[in-house]
Amino acid sequence: MIVMNTSFNLFIRIGAIILFGFWEVYWLLMAQIAKKKKPKTKQLTLKSLFEFFIHLLSGMFLLVQLLGLSILPFSDNYLIQVFGSAMLIIGIMIAVSARIVLAANWTGAAEYQIKKGHELVTRGIYRYVRHPIYFSLILSYTGGLIISQTYLFIPFFFVLLYFAYSRGKREEKILIDKFGNKYLNYRKFSKMLIPFIF
Repeated sequence: MIVMNTSFNLFIRIGAIILFGFWEVYWLLMAQIAKKKKPKTKQLTLKSLFEFFIHLLSGMFLLVQLLGLSILPFSDNYLIQVFGSAMLIIGIMIAVSARIVLAANWTGAAEYQIKKGHELVTRGIYRYVRHPIYFSLILSYTGGLIISQTYLFIPFFFVLLYFAYSRGKREEKILIDKFGNKYLNYRKFSKMLIPFIF
């Protein structure tokens, strides 16, 4: 096992916080642009607000872990933190590329709606996976917890997988209602969450 020094640990944690911050700012800016180009068709419900609040709490929990309050910590290991950083970077790259392809068709995960002029997007990363943003959240949040050196990355991974799957199923019902056979055909040649696998 390769043991890290304190400055590397601090550097990699600060780097992760900066990456998550970049992602959040980018997300908020793109949400405003998408809302102007294609208006939403319905307002947030109480359930949607609750889901948004849970997402916010999980992000705050991750931030606290990255700041050094590691619950159920494991031993310092350079290679494990590098692996977590790779997961985080790949996750953010997938999210940003998916968001670029979706453009104004994007809506927040908790909103479950079709926008005015909504188009079915099947190009770019969407050729391979129907819910790449959910996949990116699984990768990046799990990677962030690995960087934080906490065994909580294991249950967190499965909880994220469950929520991604259930949200994806809920979204697909709306998309089938809107696009019918076009969406059903798209499902035949794409995976739900993990490209080429599931």
